[in-house]
Amino acid sequence: MLLECLWPTECNLKAIGLQIIEDSLLVEIEGTQQGGKCPACQTWSQRLNGHYIRRPQDLPCVGYRVQLQLSIHRFFCDNVACRRRTFAGQFPGFVKRYGRRSERLTTQQLQRNVSIILRQPNQ
Repeated sequence: MLLECLWPTECNLKAIGLQIIEDSLLVEIEGTQQGGKCPACQTWSQRLNGHYIRRPQDLPCVGYRVQLQLSIHRFFCDNVACRRRTFAGQFPGFVKRYGRRSERLTTQQLQRNVSIILRQPNQ
């Protein structure tokens, strides 16, 4: 129930745990994708190679800084002609590849920066 309130279901995420550590909420989530497309050759694969952890930040919640612990599946590329052997599942609309912030936190920060720039008097 918590996850549906925070992120849309199309993000393919499942909540695993939630911890309060000082002034932060640590939200443990994992991807629910059953497979993915190789970014190099676009071949669909469901063969798992393991997983890894990313720790992007998300929007603050009720006064707490939100740190995500996102477990991401890695898949083998089954196309023998492809230069990639493995690739990671992606979460479009939630966090970009190599992103350190969720897309909604990035959007909020950009909007804040634009409003600050617009409020500054001309020099």
